[in-house]
Amino acid sequence: MLCIHYFIPSGQFLSQSIIIAGFIFPGLTHGALDAHLIRHQFPQSSLTKIIIGYVAITLLIVALWFWSSFFILLFFIIYSAFHFGELDLQLTKHKGIFHQIIYGVLLLSTYLFFHATEVSMILEHMLGVDLTSINFSWSNNAGFISFFVWALYVLQGAKRPHLLRLLVRVALVGVSQLLPLIQGFGIYYFIIHSWPSLVLIKDSLNISMSAVLKLSLPYVMATIIFCIGLILFSQQTELSLDFIYAALFMAISAISLPHTLVMHRLNSLRS
Repeated sequence: MLCIHYFIPSGQFLSQSIIIAGFIFPGLTHGALDAHLIRHQFPQSSLTKIIIGYVAITLLIVALWFWSSFFILLFFIIYSAFHFGELDLQLTKHKGIFHQIIYGVLLLSTYLFFHATEVSMILEHMLGVDLTSINFSWSNNAGFISFFVWALYVLQGAKRPHLLRLLVRVALVGVSQLLPLIQGFGIYYFIIHSWPSLVLIKDSLNISMSAVLKLSLPYVMATIIFCIGLILFSQQTELSLDFIYAALFMAISAISLPHTLVMHRLNSLRS
């Protein structure tokens, strides 16, 4: 929500509303059930211990940001690529960590190259480096190459019954490059990644979608309250954009690692 608040002009009410709605459901909802997934996989573990362990991993990633922001940024990209590939490639014949990382790197590269100017602004604030001297005239060509290779990779490995569905995914990712970074990546994240993941989680827990919403509600509400509070605090204290950007991506990377581990465990058990 902070990302939406700072990267989408306030006049774009419709865009903000759609992105916020997608952020909450299915985006935030599909990650809010991690503790219940762990408890389902390890029934002997208490919810309190699970949450403490989850928070401990999150705090470890935050600490590593202060040790080496470049290292943890690279690590974040790698495990995010693996996470996207592990879940998205289930409709294809591509299996194994190598294929999953290749898929994720190509996908992320497509968004990064097509939105190089926006990404450079984020990196300037995160890493404290000056990238204004870089000429990004080459980035669109690199984006086209990444997208073409990614699309070919996906379709080449498609399982025949899922070919049409994968063609729709490829089309959505291609069209999303015409939008600003947040809206464009939101199309992928909400429709292609989060919704199928949420259905997978629902089926794994053997519960209805209404039960999913009920279980995730406390975590979703806590996150929303935290985000609103941080926005209001930043406005009252006039925090610099440097701090907001750094805090935002630090939080995303910190939460993403335990979520990636939980979903990897879930997929391993299903396999």
